Amino acid sequence: MMKLSQSLDKRADNTDPQDLRILFFIIVVGFVLRVTWACFFPMEPISDSQAYHTFASNIALHGTYGWQENNPTAYWPVGTSAVIAGLYLVFGVEFLPVIIFNILLSTLFIFLMFELGRLWFSHPVGLLAAGLVALWPSLVMQVTVIVSDILFIVLVVTAFVMYERFREKPIWAWVFLGVLIALAAYVRAIALLVPIIWGVLEVLRGNQRVLPALTGSVLSVVVMASVIAPWTYRNYLVFGEFVPISTNLGPTMWMGNNPETKLGYQDVPSQEDMGTSNEAQWSAALREKAVGYIFDNPGLFVQRTLVKMVKLHERETKFVNWNENGIRQVLGDWAITPLKIIATGYWYAVLAGGLIGLGLLFRKDGWTSTLFHPTLVIWLYFTGVHGVTTYSDRYHISNVPMIAVLAAFVLGHLLAQKKTATLGTGTL
Repeated sequence: MMKLSQSLDKRADNTDPQDLRILFFIIVVGFVLRVTWACFFPMEPISDSQAYHTFASNIALHGTYGWQENNPTAYWPVGTSAVIAGLYLVFGVEFLPVIIFNILLSTLFIFLMFELGRLWFSHPVGLLAAGLVALWPSLVMQVTVIVSDILFIVLVVTAFVMYERFREKPIWAWVFLGVLIALAAYVRAIALLVPIIWGVLEVLRGNQRVLPALTGSVLSVVVMASVIAPWTYRNYLVFGEFVPISTNLGPTMWMGNNPETKLGYQDVPSQEDMGTSNEAQWSAALREKAVGYIFDNPGLFVQRTLVKMVKLHERETKFVNWNENGIRQVLGDWAITPLKIIATGYWYAVLAGGLIGLGLLFRKDGWTSTLFHPTLVIWLYFTGVHGVTTYSDRYHISNVPMIAVLAAFVLGHLLAQKKTATLGTGTL
C-alpha cells in the first residue's frame, strides 16, 4: 500500500476521547451556524432552486417528474427532486421541513469529513477537515436553498467512508460502493464512472491485485446498474429510448462545444430546431453535434477544456445568488457583495490549502502516491467532466471533500511542526 502521510499521528482504529470531544464541539458549532442562518434568512427559491421545487411539487401532487403534471422529463437526475417530494408528501408543500433536512444533512457532512480525513490520513486531519466544512460559508448558506450539491457530496463521501471501513471485507466494500454511488448518480450523473476509477486506483495504489480489483469493480458496477435500472426503465417507457439517468448530457456538451460557446450556460436549440420528437432524441442530437464539433476542432477543444477546468474554481458566489431574495429582505442590497467576498475568500483559502496539500503529499510520499491518491484523482475526474461539458462556479462543490481533506493535511502538518518546535524548546 502506498504511504499516506505516515509522519502524522495516524490512529484510524483507536479514537482518543479527546478527539471525540473536539469533534462534538465542531459539529455543534457547525449545527448552530446553520440553524442561525436559517432563523434569520428565509428560503425563497429562484433559478435551479425554483426548478427543484417545481419538480418535487409535481412528483408529490401529481406523481409526475416534470415541469408540468402531464409532461414528464428526465433532463436533470431525479434524486434531489424525489427526496424533496418525499418531504412534501409527508409534511405538505412547505419549506420548513426542507430547511430542517438541509441542516441535518449538512451537519452529517461534517461528521463524514472527519471520517474521511482520518481514514485517508489521520485523526488530526479528520478533525481539521470537519472544522473546515463546519465553518464553510457556502455550506452554511446552502441550508436555505433547494439544490443537489450537499446531497451529492454526502452520498459520495459516505461511499468512500464505507469502502474504507469494509476494506477487510472486500465484497461488502464493493457492494456498498455500488449502492451509494448509484444513489449519488441519481442526484448527479457524473458519479457513474467512480466504481471503475476506484478499481483502477486500488491496483495503482498497490491495495489489490488486478483480478480482485477488476472483479470488485465489476461487482460494484452491476450493483449500481441494478439500483439505477428502475429509473432507466421508467425513462424507456417515457421516451422509448435508453436513458440511464438523465438527458442533460447532450445539452451540456453542446453548451461547451459549439461555435458560439460561452463555456458556461447558454440557450440551447429547441427540439423543433433540432428536428427531434422527444427529449431523449433531442439530447442525442445535441451530443452528436457537440462531438462533431470537437472532432473538427481538436486543438480548440483541448484549450477550452483546460480553460473550463480552471474557471470552475474561479469564485464561489452561487449560494449567495440563490439566497439574494432572503438576504435583501433581512439586510438589504448592501449585504450581497460582502457575503460574496466572504464566501469566495474562504474558498480561495481552502483551495490554496488543497494545492499546497498536493505538494506536501508529493514531498512526503513521492509522485506515485500523490498521482494515484483519491483526493487528486477524484478531484480531477469531477473537474474534467465539467471541462468536457460546461462549467459553473457551483460545480466545484463536488470537489469540496477532496480539497478540504488536502487543506486539513497541510494544517495538520503545520500544527505537528509547531508542537515539535515547542517541545524542542522545553516549553508547553
